[in-house]
Amino acid sequence: MLLLILFQLNMEARLMNWGTRNWKHRERNPVSAACSVLVLTLLAVALAQERWFWLHGGGCNTSTLGIIQFLGGHFTASSEKHTTFYSSKHELLTNCVTTEIVQQMRMILAFILLTLCCTLFTFVLDTIGVTSRFLKVIRRTAIGSIITVLLCCGICGFCYWITVLLVEWQNTTMPPSSYKVTVRFDIGFYLTAGAGTVAVITTAANSLRRYPPETDDEQGLTENELSPSHSQRESSLQALPSAAPPPPYSP
Repeated sequence: MLLLILFQLNMEARLMNWGTRNWKHRERNPVSAACSVLVLTLLAVALAQERWFWLHGGGCNTSTLGIIQFLGGHFTASSEKHTTFYSSKHELLTNCVTTEIVQQMRMILAFILLTLCCTLFTFVLDTIGVTSRFLKVIRRTAIGSIITVLLCCGICGFCYWITVLLVEWQNTTMPPSSYKVTVRFDIGFYLTAGAGTVAVITTAANSLRRYPPETDDEQGLTENELSPSHSQRESSLQALPSAAPPPPYSP
């Protein structure tokens, strides 16, 4: 009977300390989480922008192009040579883009969505904390932030490629009254570049932080078992009356 009481008290103490032990040893990084929120905000604003490229001097009927314009839409047939009509959600783009340019725009759109998912994953790891050894390795080595930086660099590379294609096409469709074609980056590009820069800071906040080795974590877990509530349980166990000794043996 006494053994059952001891076992029950021991199990109750372990259950009470299990939640506190797990909560205290979750790794969080508020600096990295704040940077991830900033990256998410910059990318969301850039995605909604209709000013990624600024055009002047060519045959395009608009001066700005955005990524969101090519989320849907299609080309309209044209009988004239060197003339394209692309129907987007809000307007009809005349002599602005070609099939290759639209493909690159949609690649940027896909990269932005991947970057948002990767940054959101990094934010969740930094906010809720992790106890799994595998997730700890992912967070400590800043794999999510590194992928975000690489994706932002890829987006900037696609943007440069698009400017080259736009210059070639605008020179082809340039009216006689114009003498020079100009294509420049606009707000959406600079917001994405800023998001990549903040992602570099997120990477540094995770990878340069000092973490205790795994042995110290396990030692902290065992030491945490000796909490005040646990020691009170031990003292209460010691206060219990001891069992009476067995009677002396008599033949």
